Amino acid sequence: MKHLHTNVFDKMLYIILASVLIAACNMLINGDEISHVLNTLALYTTFILYLWKNKEKSLSSNTIIFFIILLFSIIIQLFVIIVLRISVNNFKCTFFDGLIVQMLGTILVLLLSKVLPLSDLYILIEKKFFRIMITIISILYYSISILWNIDPTHDIDGITSMFVIIILAVIINMILLRDGLLNYAYEEKLKVYDTYFPIIEDIVEEFRKKQHDYHNHLQTLAVINEGLSGENAEILNEYIDNYMRENIWKDLIKIDNKIIIALFYSKYVYAKDQEINLQFHISNFNFCSQYANYELVEMYGILIDNAIEAVSKQETRKNIEIILGKHGERNLFRIINPHEFISSKQINQFFEKGYSTKEKKSKGIGLYKLKQILEKKGDIIFFYYDISLKSVIAEIQHT
Repeated sequence: MKHLHTNVFDKMLYIILASVLIAACNMLINGDEISHVLNTLALYTTFILYLWKNKEKSLSSNTIIFFIILLFSIIIQLFVIIVLRISVNNFKCTFFDGLIVQMLGTILVLLLSKVLPLSDLYILIEKKFFRIMITIISILYYSISILWNIDPTHDIDGITSMFVIIILAVIINMILLRDGLLNYAYEEKLKVYDTYFPIIEDIVEEFRKKQHDYHNHLQTLAVINEGLSGENAEILNEYIDNYMRENIWKDLIKIDNKIIIALFYSKYVYAKDQEINLQFHISNFNFCSQYANYELVEMYGILIDNAIEAVSKQETRKNIEIILGKHGERNLFRIINPHEFISSKQINQFFEKGYSTKEKKSKGIGLYKLKQILEKKGDIIFFYYDISLKSVIAEIQHT
């Protein structure tokens, strides 16, 4: 929840609201089972209102987040109860003992939230299989918790059994999640291949055949140009310059990754349709990366799409430069697009989940997701404003 900009007063207000609702349920309702259900509904309602107020509008995603937090808290509390039952004599489920469990559990939750990569959950939440996994575990937990309220004994065997069952459910579903992630990776690869391969094979073959002829024409024109003077020489020189700018294939065709060629060409055509000049400066032709092709397409595509979106709003300076090179042992991808001044504070906001400058309704997860992908493998992104160029520069350095 790092991207939620709320003050302590707001948080305390919702905590107090949830506490009042739970206390009211316990006072007005007879029966532990019904009271337990209403308490959970009170927590859920307060949590959803809190996220809704802070512009987290997706009810399904917020519900999954609630389930995750609930499960995380319950597992910690059960762990604390088991440890106290084993280590402390005469530990019973009294109000005082329960207060100790809550305090120790809260401290553990706060400590673990600082260590665990919880921000990665936002990427997983979008995956259907992860939602199903969390929902199944939550239903299992809730069924057990209802039985727990029906049986008032709460002995150590019952607590241990409950803890073991939930942990086993988590382990089993983590295995399923791993398989689901692998299937997702294969699906993304197939999607990329289905999108780009039907066109790139024919295009590459065609332009390789013609490239030799193109170079011969240019060399001939250059020789002729040396013997001309005056207006004719200027016309021929302009013709050659225009041709060189338009002939993007002179560099693209040398890249040994056909998917990257297809990506760049498709973005070039898309930009051209919007009267934007997309220029490529490529020196890293033997392209090798630890990232799968579908990940590279997503990473580069996010930055190119953002640049096109920004430049399309301008009346002048409708040009974008893309550089594919090397920085030491790392691959370098840099994109430069003209833009009015942007402060460092605004740039930092670009990488927050949910932030978007688009006029149309957007989830605003592109740059946030890109940063998460890079950080997982120890790679970096630079995003800054160059005053001398009056341009925004985004640069990825990755292995």
